[in-house]
Amino acid sequence: MGQPTIAVLTAVLSLYAQDTTRSVGPTTGAKRATAPVAKAAAESPEHALARKQFEQMRARFESLSGDLSVYSRLTLALEPSTLCSFDKPDNWVRWWRDCHFNMASASQTAGMSEDSLKQAMKLLCSDIQFYEPPSACYDKVQALSADVSKQLEAIDLLAMRVRLERVDPCLRVYRSTIDKKVSDYTTREMDLVNGCRSLDLYPPEK
Repeated sequence: MGQPTIAVLTAVLSLYAQDTTRSVGPTTGAKRATAPVAKAAAESPEHALARKQFEQMRARFESLSGDLSVYSRLTLALEPSTLCSFDKPDNWVRWWRDCHFNMASASQTAGMSEDSLKQAMKLLCSDIQFYEPPSACYDKVQALSADVSKQLEAIDLLAMRVRLERVDPCLRVYRSTIDKKVSDYTTREMDLVNGCRSLDLYPPEK
């Protein structure tokens, strides 16, 4: 069973957007991480690069969060017990025929119109053969949802936000210590240098 192409996934997400306005707000723990970043009047090249990297990652995080919302709803809608009154019929043709009478409940769960849900199923599950069990489409969408969740877990926005906030202080630390011998560092300077190194900001990129 092949993975859907980017074009197919984009089409499915567009179908959802046509039916409802998605609003994916950050959780309490992510509010600081996703908050807008004000551009300083006199911005250092190092800060500009860190801000650009943060904004790109934040945009990706928000996009993936929106995608996950859609796939999660589709997973609920396509779950056999939601979509049909039975999930192990002895006749697959009868399953598809009777399922059409239950699309209203499934589309309500997905937050999509019935037509859009049918199109989403067709786009995502076009490679599934008619004789395969109905759970095949459900399994495929569930796998997509799990993949997006994994990508989201790999994004540590809060850490990037902290790094962005420390760029300029670490730049000052770097400039004030780079020409010193390590043996001449004060205890405070050593702590600051180590702290900046732990954030990969000694020196900051530019």
